[in-house]
Amino acid sequence: MSLSKINLIIDNSELINDRETVYQSDIWELEAAGIKTVPYITTTHISFKKINPEWLRKLAKRFIRYQAATKVYYTIQQYIRSIVHFSNFLSTYNRIVQPQDINRTLMLSYIEYVHNLPGVNEAKNKLITHIKLMMTLASIENWENITKEKIMFREDRLPVRRGKPRYIPNIVLDQLNKYIDDLLPDLRRFVVILQHTGRRPGEICALPLNCLIRDSEGDYFLRYYEFKMKKEETIPISHEIASVIKEQQEWITIQHKSNEIKYLFTNKKYGPIQPYIVSNALNQLGIKHSIKGLDNNLWHFQLHQFRHTVGTRMINAGMPAHIVQRYLKHNSPEMTMNYAYLHDSTMKAEFAKFHGKMVDITGKVIHEQENIEVAEDLKWLKRNILAQSLPNGYCGLPIQQGGCPHANACLGCSHFRTTTQFMDQHKRQLEETKKILNTAVQYGWSRQIEMNKKVESSLLAIISTLEKQ
Repeated sequence: MSLSKINLIIDNSELINDRETVYQSDIWELEAAGIKTVPYITTTHISFKKINPEWLRKLAKRFIRYQAATKVYYTIQQYIRSIVHFSNFLSTYNRIVQPQDINRTLMLSYIEYVHNLPGVNEAKNKLITHIKLMMTLASIENWENITKEKIMFREDRLPVRRGKPRYIPNIVLDQLNKYIDDLLPDLRRFVVILQHTGRRPGEICALPLNCLIRDSEGDYFLRYYEFKMKKEETIPISHEIASVIKEQQEWITIQHKSNEIKYLFTNKKYGPIQPYIVSNALNQLGIKHSIKGLDNNLWHFQLHQFRHTVGTRMINAGMPAHIVQRYLKHNSPEMTMNYAYLHDSTMKAEFAKFHGKMVDITGKVIHEQENIEVAEDLKWLKRNILAQSLPNGYCGLPIQQGGCPHANACLGCSHFRTTTQFMDQHKRQLEETKKILNTAVQYGWSRQIEMNKKVESSLLAIISTLEKQ
């Protein structure tokens, strides 16, 4: 055996022994325990000191050690919180509850205890589910002589109504964007990226400096690490957001003048920016400019609201749920449907407007239904996710090279689409176009006559077809 292999065995043995020592302690250093946290969290330890009696503390350590191999730090933190609640419940007895006392009757008392706690049912269900998971695993692994009888059931959970997504109303976003330049340059760019990509705040905090990818067609993608799923992901972004990222790359490089920069949003110690810094800055901006919501109360910004806002907008824009699920990187359709709260009401209001024919500038009826193959989802996203709506219709041009090359010429463009929703605008524009033509003919302006004749022709064709519905 080579010396290097011997040293490796010795090093691994020392690591295992060190970890066993850590696991016996009531306070674990995350790194020493092999628990990886995320770059933007400064916590370095987890504590079991609040968990009693002693057998429950030992069980908690075994459970957390088992879960740490696959679960992220945030989930482990939630597990410990749930076990502390269970510990508090056991402390209500006038004796020390032993492992053999854990039975269905006791667990029903715990469920009742949880039901009476303040808070929403979704949070209470986590307290129940986490303890059920720990007890089930303990019975399988023979930990602390926990009974093998089934003591908790799915029916123990409280009913959960799908609540309103925590989206930010347009009235608030309009105020925010009006005063956004008051933020520090890096914080302003952070908020712009957050607002347009719908990524989790921590994922923006930990963006690598070289997070931009460009494909062969010249379009941009954002490369980031999704800590929840423990994998690198990529999403399409607009040229405008790519420009914002490039500005930040240049700005942060000038600010630090160092080769040690790893993150797009770097703090003074070369680590990633902390989410609370952005959150505090936003709420200070809100106070300064009295940014208010629909109820006329001061709006309290939470960074995760931006993710809900993007998801809600996508659903209400008619984007297929499986595309939204893939874009937001949700594990299940149920998670995506949390953002579909407005979808039914939006579709009810819009159905009459969009049920009719959609026509192009020649009056030809356009059928825009696409058969989207799963393998083409990212390409479909790239073409459609940032598509522009127009004051009198829609642009069918895939966004590939930035803005439209035909500024203010939609009625002469084959990519233009419209419906009966915009009939009043078309008729008003036709009246204005005829006035312009009369003036152009009077003065002999041949170029204006040529251009506006095309507009008049398109409007007449559009109105004629739409009125036949």
